[in-house]
Amino acid sequence: MQLEYISIPGLIAAAGGDPWAINQSLQAGRPGQISALAGAFHGAGRSTAEADATFEQARRRFEAAWTHENGDNPINDSAEVQRTAQALGAQFEQLPKIGAHLEEVAAALAEAQKGGKATISALETSLHELDDLIAQAVTMKQHVKTDEDRHALDEFIDSCENGAVDVTKRAVGRLHSIRGTYSQILQSGQSNLATDGYDPARVWGADGHEAETPDTAERDVHNALGGDKGAAARVNGVLGTITPDQLAGKAPLNAQQAAVLSQLQAQEHGMTVPQLQTAEQRLGVQKNMVGDSLQLMSNPSLTFPATPLVKGAKQGSDTLKGGFSQLPQSVQNTLTGNESSRWSADDMESIAKIVGDGKPALQHGTELDKAMLDWGARELHEELPHGQLLDHSLLHGDQRSVLDDVLRSAGRDHLRVTDLITGGGHDQFLSDVTHNRWDDGGKAVGSLFSWTEDPTGAEAEIAGRTAHSYATYLGQHVGDLLKLPDGLGTTTLGGANPGLVQSFAHGLAPYIPNIAGEHNDLSQFFGTPDSAENQENDSWPVAKGIFSVLSTDKTASDYFNGAADRDIIQADSRFAQAVGNHVPDLINHDEGLKYAARLKGLVDVGTFNASNSDAMAAYNLKKSAYEVLTKGGSFGVGALPVPGAGIVGGGAGLIGAAMEHDIVGSPPTTPSIPDLPHTAPPRLVLDGFLASGQPLNGLGPEFYRPVDPQQPHGPMRIATYAEMPQAWRDAHPVESYDSDLSSALGRTLGNDTVTRVDDDIATYYNNVVHNPQPWKK
Repeated sequence: MQLEYISIPGLIAAAGGDPWAINQSLQAGRPGQISALAGAFHGAGRSTAEADATFEQARRRFEAAWTHENGDNPINDSAEVQRTAQALGAQFEQLPKIGAHLEEVAAALAEAQKGGKATISALETSLHELDDLIAQAVTMKQHVKTDEDRHALDEFIDSCENGAVDVTKRAVGRLHSIRGTYSQILQSGQSNLATDGYDPARVWGADGHEAETPDTAERDVHNALGGDKGAAARVNGVLGTITPDQLAGKAPLNAQQAAVLSQLQAQEHGMTVPQLQTAEQRLGVQKNMVGDSLQLMSNPSLTFPATPLVKGAKQGSDTLKGGFSQLPQSVQNTLTGNESSRWSADDMESIAKIVGDGKPALQHGTELDKAMLDWGARELHEELPHGQLLDHSLLHGDQRSVLDDVLRSAGRDHLRVTDLITGGGHDQFLSDVTHNRWDDGGKAVGSLFSWTEDPTGAEAEIAGRTAHSYATYLGQHVGDLLKLPDGLGTTTLGGANPGLVQSFAHGLAPYIPNIAGEHNDLSQFFGTPDSAENQENDSWPVAKGIFSVLSTDKTASDYFNGAADRDIIQADSRFAQAVGNHVPDLINHDEGLKYAARLKGLVDVGTFNASNSDAMAAYNLKKSAYEVLTKGGSFGVGALPVPGAGIVGGGAGLIGAAMEHDIVGSPPTTPSIPDLPHTAPPRLVLDGFLASGQPLNGLGPEFYRPVDPQQPHGPMRIATYAEMPQAWRDAHPVESYDSDLSSALGRTLGNDTVTRVDDDIATYYNNVVHNPQPWKK
C-alpha cells in the first residue's frame, strides 16, 4: 500500500513485526491444490464412516473459506495416489484417511488465508484513514496563526501516528494468532499424514508452511527426536531440498538447511546408539531423518553453523565443517575399533540399520561411510586365517550378524567404495572378500561391485576406475581363485560364493570390449588390463583370468559370456552391413571380425578353465550362456542387432539361433580346445550376412537350413558340414565344403579379401586358445 505521511518501514519497526509479510506467507499456500489432492485420496479406497465424516466436515469448512485464488493445480493427483498406494501396499484403507487429513489442512489454510486477508484489509483501511487525517492536519498547519494551534495540530499528528502503530501491532498480533492456529493444525495434520504413510513434504509449496529459523529448527529437531512425526516431516522436508551440487561442495547450504543440520548435529551428539535407534524407530515413515542427518554432518563438503552442545542452545556465529568428529560420540566410539571403545555388536548393528534406512542420494563421500567400510575391511581381515577359505559361519556370531549389513549399507556411497577398491591396500581387501565363504554366497558384499554395471552418467569415472581395479585383481589372481583351499580339497570362487561372482559379472559386462583390447568411450576410465606386450603376443593373461573366474558360476557365466556373445553377433553384423553399404577398402575394415574372434577365444578359454579343463562341461556352459542370450536375456549394455528385411527375419532370437553353430560350435571331440576349423570363418561371416539381410549367391539349396526347424520356409542359416546330406558328403570331402563357402563369400568380398578374413579370424582365435593358462609358468 502507498501512504503519503505514514512510513511503512517505520510502522513495521515500531510494531515489532511485518503484518504484510506474515500474510504473504499465508497467501502463498494453495489450498485448492491440497483439497483436490485430498479428494483424489478420499475416492481411491474403501472409506470408513469416521474418515467420511472428517472429510466432509473439512470440505464444508474449506468451501466456506476458500476465495478461489491460487487455484491452479500442478500437483499430479493420480500419480500421487498411485505412488502412495504402492508404498502402503496392503494398508490400502489408509488412502481415505490421508484424504481426510489433507482436507483438514486445506480447510485450515483457506480459513487462515481468509482471516489474514480480512486483517490486512481492516489494517489498511485504518491506516488510510489515519494518513488522510494527518494530511488534513498538515494542510491546516499552513494556515493557522498561533503557536498554540500549531502545537495542537502536532499533537494530533502524533496521536494519528501512534494510532497507526497501535493498529499495526494489533494486526501483527492477530496475524500471529492466525498463523499460530494454522501452524498447530498443520503440524497435527503433518503428524497424522506421516503416521498414515504419506510424506507431508510432498505438498510443500502448497501448504503455506513457515520457513525454518534457528528458533524453529531447535524446536522441530528436539520434537522430532522425541517422536513427533510432524516435526520430523518438516525437518526431512528441509533436508530433502539439499541438491547434488551442495553435497559436492559446489554450492553452500541455505539458511533453513544450515539451521536444521546445525541443530541435528548438536542435539544428536550426546545420544547413545540405542537412543538414536529408538528415536529413529518412533518416526515411522520419517525415520530416514536420523540416518540422513548422520550422512550430512559427516560430509566434508558441507559447512554449517556451530550450535553449543547444551540443551536448548541456538546456533552461533562459528561454523563447522562436516566430518567424522561431528558424528555423535557414541557412533565415533563404535567405529574407531580402539580397545578403549571396542565396538558392541548391538551398536554396530543399529548403526548399519540406521544408515540403511537413510536416503542413498545423501551418501556422497561421507566420513561415516568411509569409517563403516574401513571397519568392515578391518574386521574381515582380522578374522581370516592364512591360506584357508574361511567359512563365514565360523566368524564370531556378533560379527557375522552385522558385517553384511555394514558393507551393504555403507556400500551405497560409491565414492567411498571407489576409495576402498582403488586405494592403498585394495588388493588385501579384495583378497579377504574372495577368501571368505559368505553366508549369502556373497550377495550383500557383491553390492560393492555390481553398481559399476552403469558405465555412464555422473558416476562414469568412478564406476570405470572401480571396475578396472577389481577386474585386474580377478585376472591377476585367477590361479588362486580357481583353486581356493576348502578343507581337504579345493573349490572355485563361484563354487564358494556364487552371488559374489554374479555381482562381478554384472559390474564388468559393460567393459567386455575394454577387457578384450578394444578402445571406446569407456577407455578413459577403464583401459585394457593386459599390458601392451601381452596384447601384442596374444597371451592375454588378465583377460583370460577374468573370463575364467566369471565362468565359475553358471548364472554369472550366462550373464557375462552371454553379453560377450552378443558383442560377437553385433561385430559380425556390422561387418555385413559395411559390405551391404559398399564401404570402400573393406579389407582394412575387418577389425570387428578380429575382435569377435578374440572374444570367442576368451569365452572358450574362460569356460574351459572354470570347468577344470573338462571340455564337455565347458561346452555346456557356453551353450547355456548363448541360449540365455537368444531367449531374451537382458544385459543392460545393448541388444542384439535388428534383423534385416532379407532372408532372415523374425526377431533377435532367430538371429542368435542362426549363428549358434558359429559361436558355440559343436560338442567337443578332443580333451583340449581345438583350433578353429577352416570352415568356421567363412560360415561365421556368411551367417552374419544372412542375419543382416544381405543377399548371397553361389550356394545350392543343400547349404541352407532353417533357423527354426518348425518353419522350413522361414529364416535360413548355413548348414555345418555334418548337417549336409549324406550323399553330398560321400561325394565331397570337408575341403570341398570349405571351398564352396569361400567361393560364395568371394563373390561378394573378392577372393583376396576372403583369404584375409579367413586368416584374420582363425589367427586371432587360435592365438588366444593356444595358451589357455598363461599364468602357469
